[in-house]
Amino acid sequence: MGRIVYYAAITVNILALLALLLLAFFEANRTEEAIGAFAAGIPPLLALLALRDVPDWEERKLSRSLRKAKLRKELKELGENQ
Repeated sequence: MGRIVYYAAITVNILALLALLLLAFFEANRTEEAIGAFAAGIPPLLALLALRDVPDWEERKLSRSLRKAKLRKELKELGENQ
């Protein structure tokens, strides 16, 4: 289910960027309108960058459990050395 939402978010953001680019090129009569259309494209672009760089839920869960296992091992070694 999570992958469906992930790919849907990417698709919606790409479609929003394309729509804003088409608006800027074909419907903008003045420079201010074109700049406004390009500025409106910043949030979908940032959302795509954030989606690309966010680690997967399973990856975060695995790294958390590995970190806990390493800490347990270190605590056990410290307890044996005393």
